[in-house]
Amino acid sequence: VSFVILGRLLQPADFGLMALAIFFVQFIRLFQEMGFGQALVQKKQIASLDFNSAFWFTSGVGFSLFIILEIGAPWIANFSHNPSIEPLLHLLAVIFILDSLRVVPNAVLTKEFSFKYITLANVIGALAYALVAIPLALKGQRVFSLVWGFISSSFFITILIFIFSKWRPGFAYSWNNCRQLMRFGLNLTGAAFFNYLANNLERFFLGRYLGSTALGIYHFCARLINLPRIMISQNIGKVILPAFSLVQDNPVKLKQGYLSLFKSLSYLSFFLMSFLALTADLWIPGIFGQKWIPAVWPFRILIFSGLLSTIGSPLGNTYLAKGKSHISLLINIIMSVVAVLIYSLFTQWGLMAVCWGAVIYRIINFGLNLRFSAGVVKAGVREHLVVLAKPFLGIGEVVVLTVTLRLLLKLTFLDNWPLINLIIIFLANLVGGWIFFKIVEKGVEEKIKPILKAFGRVCLGPRTKRSKIVINFISLLCH
Repeated sequence: VSFVILGRLLQPADFGLMALAIFFVQFIRLFQEMGFGQALVQKKQIASLDFNSAFWFTSGVGFSLFIILEIGAPWIANFSHNPSIEPLLHLLAVIFILDSLRVVPNAVLTKEFSFKYITLANVIGALAYALVAIPLALKGQRVFSLVWGFISSSFFITILIFIFSKWRPGFAYSWNNCRQLMRFGLNLTGAAFFNYLANNLERFFLGRYLGSTALGIYHFCARLINLPRIMISQNIGKVILPAFSLVQDNPVKLKQGYLSLFKSLSYLSFFLMSFLALTADLWIPGIFGQKWIPAVWPFRILIFSGLLSTIGSPLGNTYLAKGKSHISLLINIIMSVVAVLIYSLFTQWGLMAVCWGAVIYRIINFGLNLRFSAGVVKAGVREHLVVLAKPFLGIGEVVVLTVTLRLLLKLTFLDNWPLINLIIIFLANLVGGWIFFKIVEKGVEEKIKPILKAFGRVCLGPRTKRSKIVINFISLLCH
């Protein structure tokens, strides 16, 4: 909801400046936690000295990074060819201090499986973002409304995580304890470093060479595509790794489960994303305003990247389930090099070329993951293509139905009501998609029900209470 409101109030250039500033902030952020949070969760025998040492170490690192960014902001702005981001970086530097203070309390909650408190803190943080950013945007603060919203969100999340964890730091400190935690954490930091570069480098090239407006449009499209991708792949992804880990010693069951999930994700992704692409010219300007019309075709191109990202989400979990995490690091290193080559080349031809570059990047990434994953689950490329055949036919059904309905609606008085057109086309595709399922997939209900039940258990958890459902619903609306 806040994204829609801010999208109507602000300009693409505002989102572009914020995206470029956040690119540098998040890059520096990689060296802040240094994997201490995961190390504290992973370590079986842990003492209070570990928590205290980690807290003071990460707090010191956070304060040091705050000073580094404050001093380096002019250089970063000059390097990025965007002097306008300098005041943004000066403000956003405080994020390092706020985030460092919650590393240990967050690890405490995670170790105690108190995820509901982490969720609640993030929901309130999202509400704080909206309550700060929207009024400032209405007052004409433009990109600074996004900055202050981001800082407010981080502030409230940190305070609440501290309160919910009930853990308070002592004054004890041991460098030896920090060093032990760091051994585990540095490996994670290295993997996160290459993963971040591989998946975000295009934002730097866009902001530096094509300007904040082009980056704003790209960031806007990527965020729209991420919404359904996160709903589909990341939530189901919470089930994948533990489920695959249970059958890692049974190759037949692992292969069957993997291919079934791959097919289910393909159906969901192909139907939803093809519909969004075909109707983008209706819902993007209808919801976000006419100034976002230039985002329609970049969105339609980037949807291919979103498709591959979604259906490829089970691939990485197969070798993680088998304990082969080094494959993930290797792929991220390779893709970092590929990202530099693709985006440095495609940027010179403009925004649309960068979008196609993102699709090429995702194809290469999907191919690499498929190659390594196929070796783990013993499922070749041909088997993957066979699985994709019927879902791919579903795209044809969506295309034919959507195009036909749009042509028919143009002959009626409803042609001047794009959102009503969108609702009619959506409902028709819902019915058409179900009929398609019934025709091409016999017994589809029996195949989908277990997946939906697993998805529901992950989203709502066992013994779900009404308040928890409300929390998840509000979280979805705020984001």
